[in-house]
Amino acid sequence: MAKKGYKKPKSPLARAVNIAVSVFLAVAVIILAYSVCAAVIHKNDPENATVFGIKPIVILSGSMENPVTPNQGIKTDAIIIVKRAEFQNVKVGEVITYKNGQSLITHRVYEFVTDELTGEPAIRTKGDNMEKPDDWLVHRDELQFRLLFTMNWVADFKHEVFPNEEGLRFAGLFKWILFPALVIVLPVCGLWVLHRLVKRLREENEQNRFDSPEFAARLAQPPDVFEDADFIPASDAPRPFTETLSKAMEGFDLDFADLDGMDFSDLDLDGLDLDDIDFSNIDWSDLDFEGLTV
Repeated sequence: MAKKGYKKPKSPLARAVNIAVSVFLAVAVIILAYSVCAAVIHKNDPENATVFGIKPIVILSGSMENPVTPNQGIKTDAIIIVKRAEFQNVKVGEVITYKNGQSLITHRVYEFVTDELTGEPAIRTKGDNMEKPDDWLVHRDELQFRLLFTMNWVADFKHEVFPNEEGLRFAGLFKWILFPALVIVLPVCGLWVLHRLVKRLREENEQNRFDSPEFAARLAQPPDVFEDADFIPASDAPRPFTETLSKAMEGFDLDFADLDGMDFSDLDLDGLDLDDIDFSNIDWSDLDFEGLTV
């Protein structure tokens, strides 16, 4: 059984998981701190409160919904993730977010044109759910962001779980909350219970092994320096043999040894050289040689 305070070394996989989790948490803390700082700095101008130029935007209208393929459009109440955009890097077909008076509009780039009044390049946009392009133009200083990706599932969640202000809808609640929770929680709980069961069985097997009569009988016997080792005649033993024997018997306490009745008559010590073996640290005071036959 493991000694108290002993910690079993972690496997390479466990160490790799710990490192990955630590890195993830460190990055999350850095992003959170940066977000808080950005929010404080731009508290009077929330439109410019971004994290590395990236921010979420909630779509409040249906002008970008695609009636043919809804998942390819942007649904009402969906959340989009946008990034700061440069005018010269925008392409036809991209979805951009720009200022129009005091509002932010998210539409698709329809074409590049030249403003007849200023002679400067501009962008004409169009909503996917609109029949005609927009009547206004987007100038360089009005361009804000370009679309990175869309989270239409947020809109689906809201519409199916909260179809109106009166209350929840059970079908949507089960689809978006209860069912995913069951799919995730039940296997995790099952694996945890299985892990605990296997650990308990291992501990019980280890305890039973130490509590067995065979192990108790083994503990009752004096230690044997040459246990499980074949006897090598001293005359044939190489030099390291005596050094190994000296180290093995260094500090060896024979107080408990009882050699009464032991028969060494068949032991062949012919040629055994003990000159290089150090017996100085062996305590022979309580050694009982009564009845010993050599």
